[in-house]
Amino acid sequence: MSFQVQFTPPALPEETWLEGLSLYWVKRDGPLVSFLAIWDAPSLKDYAPGVRRLLLRLLSEENTYYPKGELGRRLTKLGWTWSWEAHRDAIFLTAEGLVENVASALSLLSKMVEYPLLRGEGVRRQLYRLVEEHQRRWASPAYRADGKLAQLLWGDCYTVSEAASRDLLMELPIEQVELYYNRFLRRGLRAIVVGGPSIPTEIHEWTRWVAPIRYEIPWPWKRGRSVCYTEHMPEVHQASLRLGYPWIRSSHPLYGFYRLALVRLGGYFGSQLMQVIREEAGLTYGIHIRVEETQIGSFFSIVTEVAQDRVREAVARIEQEVQKWSTCPFPQPALLREVRNYLLMQYMPEGLSEWIYRIGRLVAAGRSVADYVQQGEQIAAAQWERWPELSLPATPCVQVGVGVDSAIFATACV
Repeated sequence: MSFQVQFTPPALPEETWLEGLSLYWVKRDGPLVSFLAIWDAPSLKDYAPGVRRLLLRLLSEENTYYPKGELGRRLTKLGWTWSWEAHRDAIFLTAEGLVENVASALSLLSKMVEYPLLRGEGVRRQLYRLVEEHQRRWASPAYRADGKLAQLLWGDCYTVSEAASRDLLMELPIEQVELYYNRFLRRGLRAIVVGGPSIPTEIHEWTRWVAPIRYEIPWPWKRGRSVCYTEHMPEVHQASLRLGYPWIRSSHPLYGFYRLALVRLGGYFGSQLMQVIREEAGLTYGIHIRVEETQIGSFFSIVTEVAQDRVREAVARIEQEVQKWSTCPFPQPALLREVRNYLLMQYMPEGLSEWIYRIGRLVAAGRSVADYVQQGEQIAAAQWERWPELSLPATPCVQVGVGVDSAIFATACV
């Protein structure tokens, strides 16, 4: 009898409405409190590349209420850590620390949001640091490939700073940072997720950043053929390949089955691509799948690094395996059992902070915890004999190769 992982849903949060703010509380006794704030703050094309990245640096490191670095030192002394993160549709502030200091920590975090330094030499100094960091990373073919892929997938709808040139970032209009902050950070707070023994009363103070906001994101144009990009870097020996495919939204009623299929293709060490491209063909050390979903669409990407003299062979083998996968993701029952067990383990978060983070991502995507649990149950119940018919993509919509010496993709590209 084969082993089967049993799906145990994580603790469901208590949901409340607090003066226009969605509040999710996961009751958990222990020494730590986890906190996550979510702003509706998209990377609109109204703003120059780098505006949000610079704003997050200023929120983290520059403050008008405290001397430079003092706010961070106080949080650290309280036993708290924090970080800012930007998604194409949202901005997240994540924090965690000792429960006995939660009131003081939330007060300091609110000052971080309320009093960022948005004018003067401190802003210019952080911009220089951002540009230098971007320039160092730009020397990597993998970083360039990621940036170009993002630009080709999302550039019609969002500002994509990953692919911006050094000169373009240096010309960033500093005043746009304050304009963006006032438009979204001071008005766009939409949800807070808390894990701990109780709901901190200090959260009520955060409702002052809740107000209606309006914006429009251009709808993406539909591509009839694959878009390709290649770039030669003579100083490197490995090429970075990125193949982007259209994908379904997490709201799809069969999303659990689609997740199983995608994990089988490239979502774990024993995946189809790892077995064929790495183990059998020896073309790469690693190959995996990334998924990105926004309010206007969803894509998955195949990511790998390959020796320059074997790039064409790698592209051909990848295309061949994706074609096979699109018609039959699980040719044997044992493969479905293996992937189902692996994915169910991933669906059950190991700790409170991980679960709080996942709830935040669900909320930002417009999904609910009930959706998440339903998908987990769907995955647990999946059977090879009753596998549904899925519409899996066989052809990439975007193909990127950086570090290649000539055209490597099909002539159908435009």
